[in-house]
Amino acid sequence: MAIKLDGNGDIVLNPTTGLSEQVSGIESLEQDAMSECRCEQQSYFVDDQYGRNPLIWKLSTSNNDKVADIKRIVTKYYQPQSISSSADGMFVVS
Repeated sequence: MAIKLDGNGDIVLNPTTGLSEQVSGIESLEQDAMSECRCEQQSYFVDDQYGRNPLIWKLSTSNNDKVADIKRIVTKYYQPQSISSSADGMFVVS
C-alpha cells in the first residue's frame, strides 16, 4: 500500500474524512513508475534536487532518447505494452 498521488504528484485526500487515500497492486506500481519519471525530470514535489536537470531533459531533440529513459524506469515496476509521445509533447505509457 502507498499514499495515492494525483497527476501532479500531490497527495489525494478523501473529501469526507480528510485522510489520505491509498493505492495498492498494479496502481501502486504505476504510481511508483510515474513518480520516478517525475524525479528524473526534477519536477517531483518531494525533492527537487533529485533527478536530472530539467534543462537537459528539454534539450534532447530525440523522442527516442526520452522513450528509452521512460522505458528504463517503468520496466523496473511492470512491463508496459507501449510508450508513445503525443502531439503536445506528453508521453503515454500503457
